[in-house]
Amino acid sequence: MGHIPIPEGRAQCEAQVVKRDRGKRVHDRRGAVLRVRCGHVARRGEAFCGVHADPSYRERTDREARERYARVQERRRNRWTVARLARLKEDRQLDLFVWGDAHDQAWSAAYRREIDAMLDEPDLVLPATGDDRGWTRYLQEADRRRARDEGRFSRVAAAARAAAEAAALAHGMPSWPMLRALIYERDKSICFVCGDVVKWEHFHLGHLQDRMMGGSDHPNNLVVMCNACNLYHKPLHETPEDAREWAAATRAYHERMRAQTRAHPMDWQELSREWEALPEEQREEMLRAASSWDEDIEAARRAMKRRSSDR
Repeated sequence: MGHIPIPEGRAQCEAQVVKRDRGKRVHDRRGAVLRVRCGHVARRGEAFCGVHADPSYRERTDREARERYARVQERRRNRWTVARLARLKEDRQLDLFVWGDAHDQAWSAAYRREIDAMLDEPDLVLPATGDDRGWTRYLQEADRRRARDEGRFSRVAAAARAAAEAAALAHGMPSWPMLRALIYERDKSICFVCGDVVKWEHFHLGHLQDRMMGGSDHPNNLVVMCNACNLYHKPLHETPEDAREWAAATRAYHERMRAQTRAHPMDWQELSREWEALPEEQREEMLRAASSWDEDIEAARRAMKRRSSDR
């Protein structure tokens, strides 16, 4: 492959991106993640292309980096690692009642204190009509109180999370956010079912043996799942072996579909022409069948929710 010259007035983007190979990170011989330069070009005199220079992109990547650093620091502070998580006994699991009770108690106490402090403050008095300076002071004071109240309730949420984490650690288990981060690191952010890479903000903790069937929150019963596999595709499993067999069959199906898509890319225009060529009666019948299938799925979900609530 020959060298592609950079157009005049352009420069190579200096953004470093992680090289991936079909959902897997590529490592060198020493195990370090390979980073390659962005394939786009930037304007002369600028370091980044239009994608990586976008403020929303930079803000999102910076926020993800800060959250990732916070998770690592939290695990180091509490000395919880993936290796320690694997050594937990089978009868040890995170008691969500301990977590939830501590969180609710801390939240209600701190929330009550903040509400009492807000009620003790004098109310704002509306200025007279035509008093421009009075209205300016009124709006400034209202904005100041609104910003202060937002800071208050963010501190309430942080205090509730800290109390719940302390209760979980005293119980001998990592907190729920810490457990999520450890499972995410253990499974290398790969969905247990479809095998795709799952982003942190989209990943779910899936149970091999569902809680409705007697499953626990032990790390051996928890895996990384994407949103679609956990909420829409996953049936109820009575044993972890059933879940593993179903996941293996589903992953094999996804691999076949990926191979078929790579071998025969889908031509949407051809599909549209075939759809338009069908008789109108057949198209209406296919649409009715699809809608009835969706209605059956919703009815089954409602029945499942009723059964779970009756238990």
